[in-house]
Amino acid sequence: MKNLSGIGIVPEPPISKQFNSINNLPNKFDYRTFLFHHFLHCRYRTQALHVDYIQNGFTFPHRLREFYDIDRYDRSAVIILKYVNSLIIVRYRDMTVFRLGVNNCFAVKRWPEPRAWTEIVATKLDVKYVQFSFDLLDPRSKDPALTSMITEIRDTIRDYGIVIHSTFTGLAAYSFNLLMHPNPLMRYDALDWYISAIRATKEMGVESTGGHLAAMSWEYFIDDTKRKYITEILLENIRLLSHAARSYGLKSILWEPMPVVREPPYTINGAKILLRRANEKAGVPVKLCIDLGHSCAWKYESKRDLDPYAWLEELGSESPVIHV
Repeated sequence: MKNLSGIGIVPEPPISKQFNSINNLPNKFDYRTFLFHHFLHCRYRTQALHVDYIQNGFTFPHRLREFYDIDRYDRSAVIILKYVNSLIIVRYRDMTVFRLGVNNCFAVKRWPEPRAWTEIVATKLDVKYVQFSFDLLDPRSKDPALTSMITEIRDTIRDYGIVIHSTFTGLAAYSFNLLMHPNPLMRYDALDWYISAIRATKEMGVESTGGHLAAMSWEYFIDDTKRKYITEILLENIRLLSHAARSYGLKSILWEPMPVVREPPYTINGAKILLRRANEKAGVPVKLCIDLGHSCAWKYESKRDLDPYAWLEELGSESPVIHV
């Protein structure tokens, strides 16, 4: 199994003596050779795949490339059962495929030019996916500044082959109470900010936005009546944003659980309840963006709330983006 240990393929226990021949696989094993079937349609099936051997790896007939997006699949999505000559027996796993990306908040003030941060992402960090921080562009900027920046961003990411997965609040927005401000006019202003963010996201050609949505004042947090009242307002505002997102063609709203108890959700159970309620009559799905460093609130319901693995176990399926 030495040849496979470095590429994330985990064989099952031997099913025959022939299994030992898998040790003869070349060091450079092209996992794409046997991933030309969508594993969601082949999960838990055992299947024999004929492949052609060439030098330091395997390949598959060129015509298959025309029908399948091979690079979509993670090499750990299959389990190799045995290898005999040019026949690989595999079983597809029901697994999550993770794509490594970066939030470009690292570029704030230092590399505000789209070409500068894009070049760093593409050539220094060598990743393809970006979560765009609105610290680099206030979505309420006026034209022609806003349109000029968005056009430059779109042109630059196209040149470098970068994909912006989602847009997100940064440190600037995190400094405000936003959708839970005690003053209703300030909450209205926060709604306007987020609708501007949705509009800017659409203009960037991106399908999801979100981040830090709200923070309670201390007065509202310690008063049960006020806390329940402002939480209901938050949920209604999130639903309004989800419908605005739908009208602009977005696919989801992202909500980041925080480590501060005045910034819901901060517990696993609380996140489940709020997420379920936010999605009642929502325009687009409201999803989470779990930050594995945020499972540290001083007030919690269970010790599992302090365990980042527990957050993934309980809510990973509701979090298309994970901050690590």
